[in-house]
Amino acid sequence: RQPGWLDLLDAFIFVSISGLVLFHILPELLYEGGLLVLVLTGLGLLTPSLIEKYFHKAANKAHNTTLFLGVLGLVLHASLDGTVLLA
Repeated sequence: RQPGWLDLLDAFIFVSISGLVLFHILPELLYEGGLLVLVLTGLGLLTPSLIEKYFHKAANKAHNTTLFLGVLGLVLHASLDGTVLLA
């Protein structure tokens, strides 16, 4: 009913998560993993866009595959976090 509030909330969440990743998570990953982390982060950010761009005819399939891989990565990440917390 109030799209202005939803836009504000969306922007707040985007800025909060981006700030958390850029200023907290990424520096620690760089410290622990070195410059390879930047290469892998860049690949992770660019690969879905490149897949959709170069496979324009199969963009829907590429989008669904990207979505599936994202969910699979989230499940794997959550599983690993849970395993570490149990240890």
